[in-house]
Amino acid sequence: MRATGRCGILLVSLLFMVMMLALMSLGVFFQATQGLNEGRHNTRSLQIDYACVAGLQEALSLIRADFTWSAGFTGHGLPSSPGVSYAVSVLNNSAGTTPQTAPDGTAVPPGGIFVRSTGKCQGTNNDRAMSALVIKQGSSLDGLVFDGQVDIRDNPIFDAWDSTRGDYSAANRVPFTLTTNSVASDDIRFRDTGKVMGNIRVGVGGNPSNVIRIDSSGSYTGTASAASASVPVPAYTPPFPVGTTDVNLAGSATQTLTPGAYRDLQLGGNASLSLDAGVYVFRQINLSNCSKLLVNGPVTVFLLDDLHMDGSAKLNDLGSPANFKLYSTNTSSARLGMYGTSRAYMAAAGKRLELSPYDTSEFFGSFVGLSIDTWDDCQIHYDVSIGGKDGRGTAGQWELRAIRNE
Repeated sequence: MRATGRCGILLVSLLFMVMMLALMSLGVFFQATQGLNEGRHNTRSLQIDYACVAGLQEALSLIRADFTWSAGFTGHGLPSSPGVSYAVSVLNNSAGTTPQTAPDGTAVPPGGIFVRSTGKCQGTNNDRAMSALVIKQGSSLDGLVFDGQVDIRDNPIFDAWDSTRGDYSAANRVPFTLTTNSVASDDIRFRDTGKVMGNIRVGVGGNPSNVIRIDSSGSYTGTASAASASVPVPAYTPPFPVGTTDVNLAGSATQTLTPGAYRDLQLGGNASLSLDAGVYVFRQINLSNCSKLLVNGPVTVFLLDDLHMDGSAKLNDLGSPANFKLYSTNTSSARLGMYGTSRAYMAAAGKRLELSPYDTSEFFGSFVGLSIDTWDDCQIHYDVSIGGKDGRGTAGQWELRAIRNE
């Protein structure tokens, strides 16, 4: 009897242990299944997030190539993730003059573009969206763009290169477009043997055959067309008033200047002035023969009147044109005059700014202003790294102002 009782107790204990092991196994199995499901859910969530980001990246790439793009797209698959896709919608107000409202209520200011990217995973309802507001920065500095006349006298050359790939040479020219917003007859006029090594675009609704006039053996190597939208040529206001202190350097003198407001800048022959990085305001700038105006980093200059370069004066010579930004604030007439063998590397813009290169002077960078009047054997080299590859400001710098998950 005692042996039978002991066996019964042992059997019950074994059954209890088996039951406990079974329950523990079920618990482990449940936790493993739950973890696997959570892992799958997290993987899908990550893939959808990646899809949203991929949509924004693709949209921004298309905007950098064409700032008028607004078509959007649907059904683009996420690479290496079957069943995961993204779609993009766009509200483009880059050429607008008044704010617009995006579907989610976001205010899109003039010059802004609202992009919404939606990520989807097939077989789930776990869609997700991400939106961004981008603002075109420096659009006024992108290209060779004129509001009015392009008067090509004598034997100048207009071409383009990419400064990020090295110094300029005729061997590394790239395509570009010289643009005028004008539709008036003869506003692009080849008077002699000047050459545009690229395309020409006239104002919206204009007839290239009427706007472009070739009197002699001048030429352009590309095509002529009318723009679908005007390129803004904005007016500028200085961040602070013109100062009361002149900066005058006599011949062979050297000096470094700190940012601030000044009146007139005058460099004598062989003088050299270096500008520290920052923002400057001047009334006028005169660079005499063989003088040098250099920069120690990115510089922005607001200029009320004229910039005059004599002889072999050099401005930011062989530097990045994007490091010297010139904004003309004159509301009636201002002139950027270049003479002799003077050379300037800059991005210049202004509603009433005129570019007048003479002799064998060379301008490197971008110019967006009122007009250009060339003389002699001057050369104008557009740097596509500042703006768009077609010279119309279609690939400039964008600032991501806001981004959010929905």
